[in-house]
Amino acid sequence: MISIGILEDNEVLRGSIEEYLTLMGKYSVVFTAGSFSEWKREPHTQFPEIILLDIHLNDVSGIDILEKLKSIYPETYIIVITGDHDKGFLLRAIQLGANGYLYKPFKMADLEHAILTVIETGSFIEPEVLTELFRMLNKKPSDHRAKEKALVQLTQREEEILELLRKGHTYNEMATMLNLSFHTVNHHLKNLYAKTNVKSKSALIVKYYTDKNNQ
Repeated sequence: MISIGILEDNEVLRGSIEEYLTLMGKYSVVFTAGSFSEWKREPHTQFPEIILLDIHLNDVSGIDILEKLKSIYPETYIIVITGDHDKGFLLRAIQLGANGYLYKPFKMADLEHAILTVIETGSFIEPEVLTELFRMLNKKPSDHRAKEKALVQLTQREEEILELLRKGHTYNEMATMLNLSFHTVNHHLKNLYAKTNVKSKSALIVKYYTDKNNQ
């Protein structure tokens, strides 16, 4: 069973998501709330594997609590679900460690696809969202971009792992293809996070694409 937490201010949508996931039989909804204050009032005895986070909750911005949720649930994947196409929210969410980004309205099958993709690969970004991110990041001043890139020196192995990560391979698949152990692949990815100053696979993929496009 994949455990899910839901922070969504729309009561109807929140109920629909919970009902759908429960009926599927392979998900366990461990909490649902329409606001951060409501979530804090409830006892939390089980850490969810996935949190579905709306950007506009009843009392706070989901962006403002994303980093806090990451600190409370360091091993939990966070998928942002929102109808707001504000590019600032998009970039900020990825920078703060969001593992996925799904625009409303969406079909429940699309939501499940996002959940399973994040569980399998660690990230999910729709093609249109990636395009928006590229446009935003490509607007950075060229001198700032050059300084940023100059600080990042990657090994050949890290480059190989980045390329496989871009193609959507899992840790286990990368380990097999590179003849490495799972833990070695994980170690390389942690080094990449530190070198590139990102907090999630999603942010790492975006940075990889951007640097490749600007070479």
